[in-house]
Amino acid sequence: MWSAVTEDWFTRPMDAYVETARPGLVPGGVLLSHDGFAGRSDGAIDDFTPPTVDRGELARRILHEAADRGLHAMSLGGALEAGAQLEHRTWLSD
Repeated sequence: MWSAVTEDWFTRPMDAYVETARPGLVPGGVLLSHDGFAGRSDGAIDDFTPPTVDRGELARRILHEAADRGLHAMSLGGALEAGAQLEHRTWLSD
């Protein structure tokens, strides 16, 4: 699971994407951000208008925010290869 999302499937101002991502910029956090947009031609069920977000700029802004907090960013694949479980929390409970 992830600790925050960028909500990059919506068209919004760049600052709004970054603000939405900020709570997930914590040690061990996993931030969900997409590298593209899936439409019907990709097998998506819904055919929404692709957002106009500059994904490269969004990544640069979020990585800068992470560095300002003293955090080191890595891909999910890199985190899985590192293999250390940083924290375990049950988020679905009665």
